[in-house]
Amino acid sequence: MSLARILIVEDEAITALELTRRLERWGFEVVGDVASGQSALEMAEKLKPDLIIMDINLKGKLDGVDTAKAIAQIYDVPIIFLTAHGNENIIRKARTVKPAHYIIKPYRENELKFAVESGIENHKIFMELKKNELSYRSMAKNIPGIVYRTYLDEEPHVEFLNDYLKDITGYSPEGVEKIDLAVLGSLIIEEDLDQVLDVINESIKTGLPYEVSYNIKDREGNIKLMEEKGRPTLNAQKNVTSLEGVIFHALH
Repeated sequence: MSLARILIVEDEAITALELTRRLERWGFEVVGDVASGQSALEMAEKLKPDLIIMDINLKGKLDGVDTAKAIAQIYDVPIIFLTAHGNENIIRKARTVKPAHYIIKPYRENELKFAVESGIENHKIFMELKKNELSYRSMAKNIPGIVYRTYLDEEPHVEFLNDYLKDITGYSPEGVEKIDLAVLGSLIIEEDLDQVLDVINESIKTGLPYEVSYNIKDREGNIKLMEEKGRPTLNAQKNVTSLEGVIFHALH
């Protein structure tokens, strides 16, 4: 297993040396140690480290936050911010770049170790999820039906993952009003709507896949029979967090 490669961006030489010794003792590889934002940009682009530990209050034209924003334009890397100040304005500014962690000096050794290990591991998980999401979207484009995902947060909302909605209904996503959890809610004929909602709500209760047929009225006023198949997605606590499904036009 290869060592995680870390870049240190710190303008205090003693702090940088201390960080290097600790990281190497924990089994990480320190690939660089620079003191300015501009040098950090150059090293990040050249070395592509797995994680960057950076002081927010760097001297020069670029402070830590500005440097992090510039690095984000090059590639995706987790960044741990270090600072000697707990000033709320500084923390608020740091949050804009979504750092992996934010540590105030003087830091505890176990605090830094946890931040580094979790920062690297969480980023690996994020990148894998991102890869799977791109693969899922690519696959969705090739399915001859309306592929959707409904997020069940405080205000449930629908995301359409391909372009078949307009092909089948004549409407863009903005022209379709979701009713409760029925994705094509405003297009479903009135006598079929309750059945659709009952089937989907039962699926959420049981955690099992669902399948339902119903009629819609498209933009031209044509009645079309639709077949919808979906499934709930569960988190680690077995709670339903979203619904994923596909809606086909039943031509027969």
